[in-house]
Amino acid sequence: MPYSAFDTYFPEIAEKETRCIQIFNDLELAGDQFILMELFCDEPKCDCRRVMLNVISENRRKPVAVINFGWEKEIFYTNWFGRYDKEILHELKGPSINTLSQRTEITDKIFERVKTTLEDDFYVKRIIEHYIMFREHIEKLASDVTNHISFPKIPGRNEFCPCGSGKKYKHCCLSKDNS
Repeated sequence: MPYSAFDTYFPEIAEKETRCIQIFNDLELAGDQFILMELFCDEPKCDCRRVMLNVISENRRKPVAVINFGWEKEIFYTNWFGRYDKEILHELKGPSINTLSQRTEITDKIFERVKTTLEDDFYVKRIIEHYIMFREHIEKLASDVTNHISFPKIPGRNEFCPCGSGKKYKHCCLSKDNS
């Protein structure tokens, strides 16, 4: 499942609406700002209804955690995945640390703070709005690509050959094209 950043397609909206968190009651995290960069699946026809939050530390200038968040009910993800699997549902529904991403010394602390942030209904609603915008854009891009694929016209046997010889296709390039 490939992911792309929301700001790739909607930089103005992302600049205004990307959530940042600051933590004051933890000496290790205080004085830093953490940017929650939204990434969504860019696979056409996928409707996974999830976001991957790449949490970037401004002080460290690097990602410190990647958190998955699926906002639908468990039954949605069971149907989407095709079967009930408790381990996989844990990754799909609700917040979880992305198991495939590199962890840092503060990943667990950041995860706890982001979980609290994801309890904000307004923020989750905005993530869902971004997801819908992103999905519509991806589907439009996929549709544009599909609609612009052109296949070479194969001439009929009795039409003039496209090579420009002036002969009918059956007496010119037909045998070459079929070999």
